[in-house]
Amino acid sequence: MTGKLLQPIDPIIKITDLYFRYKKAARPVFHGLNLTVRPGERVAVLGPSEAGKSTLALTLQGLIPRMLKGDFRGRVTVDGCLTATCRPRQLAGRVGILLQDFEAQLFSTRVDQEVAFGPENLGLPREELRQRVGESLDLMGLAGLDDRDPATLSGGQRQLLALAAVLALAPKLLVLDEPTTDLDPLWVEELLATLDRLSRTRDLTLVFLGEDLRLARLCSRIVLLARGEILADGPPELILREVELLRGLGLNPPELPALFHDLGQTTLPLYLE
Repeated sequence: MTGKLLQPIDPIIKITDLYFRYKKAARPVFHGLNLTVRPGERVAVLGPSEAGKSTLALTLQGLIPRMLKGDFRGRVTVDGCLTATCRPRQLAGRVGILLQDFEAQLFSTRVDQEVAFGPENLGLPREELRQRVGESLDLMGLAGLDDRDPATLSGGQRQLLALAAVLALAPKLLVLDEPTTDLDPLWVEELLATLDRLSRTRDLTLVFLGEDLRLARLCSRIVLLARGEILADGPPELILREVELLRGLGLNPPELPALFHDLGQTTLPLYLE
């Protein structure tokens, strides 16, 4: 008896031999980066300032090299689309980016208009547009604020609004650049809970870019990035025990393995049992 062969699943992100140097920059950001992410993964790409995290986000969105010019080589594909040649309209339904400066993504004077702007430019039917706006606001806990001016919302609510506007485009891949920066601890917890709920209710691949190891709580994989190079790539239970490596990158390792490491122990628990 012969069974059907399982078809291999194509990666949603495939970066091959990526080299990029900004115009007038002394050195490249990436010089041979290779990274593959499978559909449905939750990946935290963590590293210090100038590791290349924000450049990676712009590359996945196609802004590099289409708008931000420089010496670009290699291949970057998102959901089978070559970002260097794909039209922005094609990428909009594939990848959504929440920038570190999320305020720069807000420009409307009404909450509902902010969320509707992206899908409206895709030419969606009125009924589908209304449905996407309502679902995105509800998912972000912003239902009932449709006619509010975004300027009257709290900082945390404005970040959720920017995220709702991205989600209204129904991307398959969501990239969040430093999503916990400048948020107080309560809003960080709210955001992480929202993203966890989001990934469970939608067929989304999540990629977090930042320095905050709290992002690892949502992820099944951590990639450590420094000066455009991947130093480690593996499950959180392994990477979070690399105390010396994390400290060398300026990242704060979890307290428990750090304590056991400093006491000279070879077994570094992540949790108290």
